[in-house]
Amino acid sequence: VTAVAVCVPVFWIARARVLWAIEKSLSFLNGKSKSYKSNAYLLGNCAPVHTEIFQEALEVEGTIPPELSGVFARVGPNPQHMPTGGYHWFDGDGMVHACRIKNGTVSFCNRYVQTSRFKQEKALGWPAFMKIGDMTGVSGLFLILFKVLKKKLRVISEADGSQNANTQLVCDSLGRLLALNEGDLPYQLRFVCEGLLETVGRIKFERDVGAKFTAHPKTDSATGHLHFFGYSVDKPPFCTYSVMDNNGEIIKTMPVNLPHPVMMHDFAMTENHVIFIVCPLVFDPKVMIAEGTLPFKFMPEKGTQIAVLRKDAPEKAEPMWFSLPAFMLFHVANSWEEGGCVHLYAPHLASFNLSLDQNLELEKPLMHHTVLNMKSGEASTKCVTNTAGDFPQVSSGLMGKKCRYAYLACMGKGHSYPPMFRGVAKMDMSVPEGEKTTELNVGQIDFGSDKAGGEVIFVPRIGGAHQEGSNLGELRTKEDDGFLLTFVHDEANNKSEMNIYDARTMSSTPLASVKMPQRVPYGFHSAFINEKQFKAQLKA
Repeated sequence: VTAVAVCVPVFWIARARVLWAIEKSLSFLNGKSKSYKSNAYLLGNCAPVHTEIFQEALEVEGTIPPELSGVFARVGPNPQHMPTGGYHWFDGDGMVHACRIKNGTVSFCNRYVQTSRFKQEKALGWPAFMKIGDMTGVSGLFLILFKVLKKKLRVISEADGSQNANTQLVCDSLGRLLALNEGDLPYQLRFVCEGLLETVGRIKFERDVGAKFTAHPKTDSATGHLHFFGYSVDKPPFCTYSVMDNNGEIIKTMPVNLPHPVMMHDFAMTENHVIFIVCPLVFDPKVMIAEGTLPFKFMPEKGTQIAVLRKDAPEKAEPMWFSLPAFMLFHVANSWEEGGCVHLYAPHLASFNLSLDQNLELEKPLMHHTVLNMKSGEASTKCVTNTAGDFPQVSSGLMGKKCRYAYLACMGKGHSYPPMFRGVAKMDMSVPEGEKTTELNVGQIDFGSDKAGGEVIFVPRIGGAHQEGSNLGELRTKEDDGFLLTFVHDEANNKSEMNIYDARTMSSTPLASVKMPQRVPYGFHSAFINEKQFKAQLKA
């Protein structure tokens, strides 16, 4: 495939076209050749945008807080080619939509993440890599074999990864800005020229950490070290935990022996521990054929297991295990240690179907408080809100520490797919045990009629009490001194904006609303790169 970037031989083009014709024929026989026309994740504001633009001095309604300076960005799926067969929301190529905020003005830039997969498919002119949406039924089995044939004929190559960096954006311990997908290693990005975005390349580590890197690594505020894991489904131990130091060196990598292969999107961290939540969304290729579904099935009879491992544990250490009734979890709000227990807050789903096409009340995510007693080995969990939502966020400086507030992208009435996030809920996690355990929602922003958004990012006000060195008393009164940033789309006029809200008042009227020069599709995770991080990623 190196020939793709330089000179494409005629025979390579010929065999690629033959394989494409075969794949299209199979999609036609399966009745999937035009399924993209009715796929909800390719319609409305889930539909991709293909124009990459950079525009300065955007229109602002209201006033941007003078102390707010940096880049707000969101990454999400944005397929460059319409699929020839099945398509899942997780399948699209990664595209970053970013707003550079400085001196009260805003510029906008959107760019594809130039992954190996993206560049190969761009050269081919068709989506040659296998997708999650393809992995159903007998045809899915055939396409798995077909992928092997494509690799043998050198139509595609997975030597430099095979995924799409569409899930998360983080800054690592070297200051590098990373685009992540849990099926691959990270890609380094760089903002230049006051907001223009470029792809630097795929990160490679000198020490083997496996071929997978979680979309939700955690930075230890005490050391600056980046903690991460990767999971696999082909053979034990199914999970590998690693730590990167401030020089970019891998100083620890060790197996975490899971009881079965599962999809594990996030984990938790406290001052002294890392916590792996093993929910029973189990990899089972048999259901692909027997039930004609994706090869991951929620198996409640297996329950949910939680592994707690000390950060300073030797590389052959075993974690302490806890068991709970089955639930599904995608994102952790925060966790901390107190009174010999680990406290963990996260939205739980009572059940889950990875197809993301069933409107089940059981799949409504609700925030839960889980307590793991490190002395007795007992575990408990309970629901603490009636507000459905996900993508929880806390002030980044408080990750792994006791905090009061979490901000949740909350859903409207009812539950449907694709999920529509109609506002932001503020959860107060400081309520003493037993005083009030049924509703922690203490404030809610409503985006407005026919409007929907996604994950919000909390940005502390410069000099606010949530900065490093604050004591708990200050945190209980001033932790919410900051701003909430998110993209909001108006479905009535098909226009998007970047809104800035006051996290303390939770007023539904934005402090500022920045009009986007083009539609911003619904995506996954967001990040705010402050001025210090902006300068660091320029040099990294």
